[in-house]
Amino acid sequence: MTRSQNLIAVIAAVLALSGASAASAHHALDAQFDLNKTKTMTGVLTQVDWISPHVIFHFMIKAHDGKYTLWVFQAPSPALLKRASMPGIDGYKVGSTYGIITNPARNGSNMGTFGVVTFPDGRKFNVGWADPSFRPG
Repeated sequence: MTRSQNLIAVIAAVLALSGASAASAHHALDAQFDLNKTKTMTGVLTQVDWISPHVIFHFMIKAHDGKYTLWVFQAPSPALLKRASMPGIDGYKVGSTYGIITNPARNGSNMGTFGVVTFPDGRKFNVGWADPSFRPG
């Protein structure tokens, strides 16, 4: 092989490995959350971390015993939330109550996906993870 062919082969290998890494990271969602189970809950929004690659929502969820516990919900990126027609960062009001259908964490921690969200005014958005017919890309 010529020197330029070797360089092209190396670049192709790096690109292939980069794609494998991204695919592996995407499949980590299945490893962290049980996408075959859903849990429905209502909670008060306490914080939103509007960052990539995942927006993180923090809620105080009232348990059956009346005690509140902090739950953290992982959403897709801001761009994917926009594609799902969800509001931007200013559309979420800390202190307001939201309904959430989530895929819970496999390890039993107070974490889940930000799947189907019902806003205080009744608007409902399907972010995608809690609906098995739609997977964000």
